[in-house]
Amino acid sequence: MTHDEQVLAYFHKHFGNLTDSVFAETGQLDGYPAFLQLFWQRFGFGARADGFVWLLDPAEHVWVNALFDLDRRLIPFARTSFGDLHFLDPEGEGYSFSPSYQELQPMAVSLHSAVMSLGEPGYINDDPFYERHQELWAAGERIDRSSCFCLTPALPLGGDEVTSEVYRGDFQAYLTLLSQA
Repeated sequence: MTHDEQVLAYFHKHFGNLTDSVFAETGQLDGYPAFLQLFWQRFGFGARADGFVWLLDPAEHVWVNALFDLDRRLIPFARTSFGDLHFLDPEGEGYSFSPSYQELQPMAVSLHSAVMSLGEPGYINDDPFYERHQELWAAGERIDRSSCFCLTPALPLGGDEVTSEVYRGDFQAYLTLLSQA
């Protein structure tokens, strides 16, 4: 088994099957690193079973880089149900990005380690919003690939991760609001 296959097996073991998966059209992944092409061909773009983490189609999310004036080479890779993002760069480093605080933080030193980290339940499940997500999910609240859970008031507008009210809103509209705060 190749190293790529080992990483994919590790990711699948910890992340599980995706729900609401959509797969790339022929040629859509051209130009991306070979490992990412293999990853997306295998798993597609969709949600973790509990809906907290979504793997993104980078072609559909290039607007994020422009919205937050991020390096155009960064590849939108994943997001949480509350809109926090993960990016990969073609050289292999991984980053997490909080639209609320407009902070880009290193998270991994290779594409392989970024994918493995995201697959680890403990890595993303310790996110401050995970508990709120679980409560919403248990109550039957769902999002899809174009929506997210939003806070009112939003964090940059005086909101709080625990006490702000949550509503389901359009992902792009919510990030646009956060970009202007």
